[in-house]
Amino acid sequence: GGVREPCIMRWPGKIPAGTTCDRMLGNIDMLPTFTKLTGATLDPDRIIDGQDVTSLMFEANPAPVRDVQLNYSGGKSRLIAIRQGDWKLFVENPEERNKKDKGNDLLLYNLAADPGESTDVSDAHPEVVERLKNEAMKRLAEINKNKRPAGRAE
Repeated sequence: GGVREPCIMRWPGKIPAGTTCDRMLGNIDMLPTFTKLTGATLDPDRIIDGQDVTSLMFEANPAPVRDVQLNYSGGKSRLIAIRQGDWKLFVENPEERNKKDKGNDLLLYNLAADPGESTDVSDAHPEVVERLKNEAMKRLAEINKNKRPAGRAE
């Protein structure tokens, strides 16, 4: 998984064949999207992280549905990175990551110039690091305030 995973959709007569969309979306957007497509409604008293992305499916030149994507570790449910536009900031450096820097946990990458995330540019863009770090902390506080206990399979 990563920030540039493809999402392939096919719906003859609804989604125009051969179209592409480079807008950001995530798996958390599927619940509100499928809810809209089926005509169901979500409980207005529940805060849902995802966004309805039907505009990305059906419109020729859709506006973005989100400006930020949070990336969590798979098994540990910890915020690892935040992406906004071309920027991705690692707010925690996972052990499995091979880094060639000076031990900084705040690694910044410009995904437009470096999609392979090979060059940390945090020293050259401290204002972007600070902005993304603050945005990550704000969103993490909101998530922690509104999280519900995990369900259990029985």
